[in-house]
Amino acid sequence: MKLLVNAPINSLSFGNVSVNILRELFKKNIDLIFFPIGDKVDFEAYDRIDHEFLKYIQDAANNRFHKIDKDIPSLKLWHIYGSETRYAKNQALFTFHEVSQLTEIERKLLNLQDNVFVTSNYTKKDRKSTRLNS
Repeated sequence: MKLLVNAPINSLSFGNVSVNILRELFKKNIDLIFFPIGDKVDFEAYDRIDHEFLKYIQDAANNRFHKIDKDIPSLKLWHIYGSETRYAKNQALFTFHEVSQLTEIERKLLNLQDNVFVTSNYTKKDRKSTRLNS
């Protein structure tokens, strides 16, 4: 299976979640196409990063334009604002609810996604015509 992932790798919370998702994809031998979010890929905050895992990420990023295809499923891990860009037809967003309720603009941005994954039932309750999965 091929999967396009658009996510940050850094020492912040989104970066930490991204690294762990990418590790699981590596373990499952998923054919990864990786579009990093941010100015640089930063593994400095992570102890004991496996050399084969680093090579997997590097190859997935270096070869992304050779392997990209509009029909490959895509996972974006990012904030609601900034999630509107996409690389493929079928994009899922994995995001975290950062305030007490969604704004109308956030609902519109979420509705651009084919699927939205959230981490809590609290967030899922605030869906009001938004496709949220937890």
